[in-house]
Amino acid sequence: MSTIQIEVPESALLSTGQSQEEFVREAKFLLALKLFELGRLSSGKAAEMCGMNRVDFILLAGRSGVPVADLDDTDRDRAAPPLPRLSPANAATLRFLDRWLSTPDDKGAEWWTSFEEQLKSDRDFEERDSE
Repeated sequence: MSTIQIEVPESALLSTGQSQEEFVREAKFLLALKLFELGRLSSGKAAEMCGMNRVDFILLAGRSGVPVADLDDTDRDRAAPPLPRLSPANAATLRFLDRWLSTPDDKGAEWWTSFEEQLKSDRDFEERDSE
């Protein structure tokens, strides 16, 4: 692989608080990411450019806000059909899980107890409703 050199003032490196190695690694990733975003590099070539495997590059690209798939509206609709409607009990369960998972650990046990109580209440309601 051939290499190119880019001159960067030392003051730019110092202002980031990174070591030279960290700066170079991040610069390679950001350049590969931008070229991937512009469609000039495939995800595989971009990953190779910054010394990553393709899966890790795609995951990090997505976390960085760069779309990793170029789908038009028709492709998107075909790729992700509408989800079936959730029952009220399942919707309540998902809300509790979402709140519980986003709660700091020291409150987790409290949320879990509340979740179990709500789940039992929902099951009791469904049983009464089906009779």
